[in-house]
Amino acid sequence: MRGMKEPMDNNSSLAPVIPTCYAAVMEFLPGYKKAYALVMVDNGREFLLLKKKDGFHKGQYVPLGGHIEPFETPLQAALREVREESGISLQSARLGGILTETSPIKFNCINYCYHAVVPVDTQFAPLEDEGTLEWIPYSRLKELSTPPTDLAMYQDVFNKRFFVYDVLYDKDLNMLRMTDEMTGKIVAGGSDSHA
Repeated sequence: MRGMKEPMDNNSSLAPVIPTCYAAVMEFLPGYKKAYALVMVDNGREFLLLKKKDGFHKGQYVPLGGHIEPFETPLQAALREVREESGISLQSARLGGILTETSPIKFNCINYCYHAVVPVDTQFAPLEDEGTLEWIPYSRLKELSTPPTDLAMYQDVFNKRFFVYDVLYDKDLNMLRMTDEMTGKIVAGGSDSHA
């Protein structure tokens, strides 16, 4: 933060107050990008996906993940979110790419997208009530209700290709364009006007 002479550490007396203040400030900054960590948990045959109960992706299958807390690295957030949402304690995850999403409303975010491989017999125990967790076979990914951004990410994980996608939405959160920032090519949509 500009103007601070020394960085605040996790032991600061303000640290417990920061998440609440941060959330309140983010509510009033339209267009400001929130930071999230997503994790594609993979057992070599299937991805562990969450069928969302509510929110933007209601009814769709998405990777585990959530917001990055103050003082948390993206990797720390990724590991915490997997533990909170599934009960699985990962020791590590590999950064697979970055997904930036922009809209003319409050939905604006930067997603650090991780890939974690776990043993085939890994069991999960949902600890939060955000939806239903399921192991989804690779062969079923294209038939599921899932965001088109996620299908591109899964393909890149299969190909061991680091990705950087920039996605633009209209005011109704319909995807207008998805650009592969590594190649400069538009991979979905084609319009860049805000509706």
